[in-house]
Amino acid sequence: MGGTEAFYGMKPGETCQAKAEEFDHVIATAISRTKIKDIDEGRHVCRPHHKHKTPNDVRKHNKAKRLDESGAGIKKEKKPFPQRPKPQPIAHTGTSKSEAAHLAKMAALGKRVPPRRFK
Repeated sequence: MGGTEAFYGMKPGETCQAKAEEFDHVIATAISRTKIKDIDEGRHVCRPHHKHKTPNDVRKHNKAKRLDESGAGIKKEKKPFPQRPKPQPIAHTGTSKSEAAHLAKMAALGKRVPPRRFK
């Protein structure tokens, strides 16, 4: 493979004995910014080794895209971080009258009233 074994998840000097089923760009076209013109710029590989290399190519492609966009002055819109709403006591947000009356009756009788619950 000429020094590219590590990209495909193999040890140096190791060769794959599986049938080559897919065609892979040795250097991704997004990075080199040229189309394949010569058969030496591509490689026939088996599916498992191609799957091993593809995530690395995707990361490189995304970085090249970000660099191109930043060079062109395109800035990503920053969105504010969503804030959680503050918890409201149940009594202030629709506690039923019967529940409030029940808690008041328990307090009047001297029984233990559960602590306020939050929504």
